Parts: sequence; structure tokens; C-alpha cells
Amino acid sequence: MNYEEIIPRPFFVVGDFYSLKVLVKRKYPYMALSFIVTSKLRKHLDMLRNFRLVLIDCGAFGIMSKKKVDSFLSRKYMYEYMSFILWLKNVKNMNNFLFVSMDLPCEPTVQGPPVEERIKITVENAAKFMEFAEKHDLKKNLVTVIQGYKLHHYHTCLDMLKERGLLTDIVGIGSLCIRNNPDDVRKIVWSLWKRLGGHKIHTFGISVKELDAIKKFIYSFDSHAWARGPTGHGTVYLLSKDGGLMTVKARELGLDPGKDMEKMMEVCFDSYIRRILKILRRRENPLDVFLRKTEKIITI
Repeated sequence: MNYEEIIPRPFFVVGDFYSLKVLVKRKYPYMALSFIVTSKLRKHLDMLRNFRLVLIDCGAFGIMSKKKVDSFLSRKYMYEYMSFILWLKNVKNMNNFLFVSMDLPCEPTVQGPPVEERIKITVENAAKFMEFAEKHDLKKNLVTVIQGYKLHHYHTCLDMLKERGLLTDIVGIGSLCIRNNPDDVRKIVWSLWKRLGGHKIHTFGISVKELDAIKKFIYSFDSHAWARGPTGHGTVYLLSKDGGLMTVKARELGLDPGKDMEKMMEVCFDSYIRRILKILRRRENPLDVFLRKTEKIITI
């Protein structure tokens, strides 16, 4: 199957070793990888050459969710992350990747300084990564991030990034992934889309419901939800008759979670991709049509 022909925009499948093998086997073109798992995959990173484009995330959400804020904010972490990017480019001679600047998630459930301070640090880090990217001819690979939690936070961050010339061709929007509120996500993404002009939008970790709400405004998106069943619960996703996803215990399909992890991942990937395609091909939400016709900025 030629996924590039049937998927209208890049869907980066977030993964680890098992999902890496599945994606290569399926000849899927887009993968996202957190920097914090790359040390475990060093022996297998040559497999990244099989992808048209790989998104390397800085790993902020994973680290800060584990209350390791100081570790993430250390100079050592930034140095190691930048060194890894240079290793991909100069040692592995790879250029089929994007890498995300070190942003600070702003969800209230994620430990850290006040939101305003997180935004300042996000912008300062974006400046450091822009300098790094320009020095090493990697500007086209860099993705800076607009952070916030409430709508005005995002616009404050956007103003600061624009003022310092830190908006990249593809711009990420952070702190959307655990809201479980498609209306809020739509309002945030739409209002930023109105101001970003020719810049493309990437969203991190959105749900299928949120994708349906914002698909007309974004260039690309990523998700790790497809792999949570096999890796954490011994379950797999199947496509239901109504086109949704249903969870089934792996053993009901004759699969052993201790031995058949790769097969479980294949089943989940196939089901999740079919679900994503169904959403992307669905006709536009009438509310989105209304929002585009009105020039009204909606606040939360």
C-alpha cells in the first residue's frame, strides 16, 4: 500500500522498537520518535532511513510528567539533544528528519514553573535552537513550538516568537494532547491558524476526535495512542462496524502479549490507520465552515 498517495497530510506515528519494525514492514513513510528513547534504539536507528520523514521530539512531556523538570532544563540535556541531531546529520548522513525545539508543556497536571515562565523558557530555547540550526544548516529541519494552556497564553507566545523571528516553516502547537475537549482544541488551533499565514501547523498527540475538529487547519499531526493497548494493557484495537475503534483483549484473538507484541502492534496499526483515513476523508464539519466565513476570534 502506498500510504503517501492515500494520506492527505503527514501523520507521524509515534513509536519505539516494536513499532519501528512494524512501520518499516508496512513501508509507512512517517514516524515520530522521542529523544528520550533514542538511547535504547541506537543499534536500530539505521532503520530510520526507510522513512520519508522522521519527527524527533525533544521529550519534554515524558520527562516533565515524571517530575524531572530540573533534568530537562539542564544544559546537559540540551547539549545531548543537539549532539544527537548532529550525529544523525554528520555521522549517519541522514537528512530525512525534523527536530523540535525544547518547549515546556503547560498542562496543569505537568509539574513545572508558572505558565508565563514556561512560555519565556520555550521562547528562549527556540532562540538557542534557531542559532544552532542556522550554524549547522538545519533551519529547514527545525520545528519551533507555540506553547500555552489558555488561548491568551498561546497568542502571547506567538507574539514573542514572531518578534524575534523564531517561527519556522512548520510550527508546532503544544499542550493539546490531554484536554479531551475537541471544542477547546478547535478554538486554539483555528485562532493561531488565522495569524500564522503561510506557516504550516503541526499538533502533538491529538485524539481522533480532536483531529476531526482541526483537520482543515493543520499540516501534520502525531499520535502514540495506537500503541498504548499492546504496550500497556495486553489489548489491541479493531475497527468496529460504525468505523470507530474498539478494544479487544489480545488473548481473544489467539495472541500472547508476552510473545506476540509485534503482531499485536501490526493489528493496532492497521486498525488505527483505517480510522485516521476515515476521519481525514470525512466531509468538513459545518462549524469549521462557519468559523472560516466569520472573521471572529473566539476566546476561551
